[in-house]
Amino acid sequence: MKNSSVEVRRSIIPSLVLDPLFYSDELRHLIPEAIAIAKTYPDSYIRHRIEVQLWTESLLQPLPPRNSKHQT
Repeated sequence: MKNSSVEVRRSIIPSLVLDPLFYSDELRHLIPEAIAIAKTYPDSYIRHRIEVQLWTESLLQPLPPRNSKHQT
């Protein structure tokens, strides 16, 4: 499932498991692709968060404020 909401993506990226042993053989090849997508994503929080999960940054920035507009 795809979701274009940056707020949803910001919320779920901390749950992204990067350990290959967590995934089946058929899915392990997707880990580097997910990392590459996060590292080049336009949102700075998502780029920052993947670096924290890869241990290349140690200070965790807070989530940016949510957009107050409701999208339908």
